[in-house]
Amino acid sequence: MHLYDRATRKFKQNIALWKEYLEYLVNCKSYQKLNRMLSKAVQTHPTVLDFWLIGVYTELDIKGNLFSGRKLMLQAIRNNTQNPSFYLEYFRFEVRFFEKVKQRILILNGDASNDKPIDFIDDEEMGEKEKQVDDGRLSASTNFIEIVFDNIKEQFGTNLAILKECY
Repeated sequence: MHLYDRATRKFKQNIALWKEYLEYLVNCKSYQKLNRMLSKAVQTHPTVLDFWLIGVYTELDIKGNLFSGRKLMLQAIRNNTQNPSFYLEYFRFEVRFFEKVKQRILILNGDASNDKPIDFIDDEEMGEKEKQVDDGRLSASTNFIEIVFDNIKEQFGTNLAILKECY
């Protein structure tokens, strides 16, 4: 680890070295060090999408922290507003986020011994129409994905490659 630390300090512009080091930290399950190195990598290379994605999917998949992953992805977009690949990855992230939330709700409501579904805190704020699960779709979450897609169309409407990737 110390060798990688020294190498990344000396060769800050070597993106392949940073990626190799971050991969090593994930394989070693050294998540605290990974967070520190990701912040340094993003400070040094704020326009490199891969560093942001490593952080986002580490939060989402390994740590199971959905909202922290979303917060990190939004920070990446704020720092790179003119880069369409960040918006495309954000759209993919939101679709994956939606699937994870849907899985969690189905697991929580799928208890066969209890006939009554579990009440969520946010359910009180939503109307009855929005909180129903119909045909495997969550209406409030799908509306959010539609909003993200509309923002991508608004920002990069002339770039057909980005819109094609979203479909």
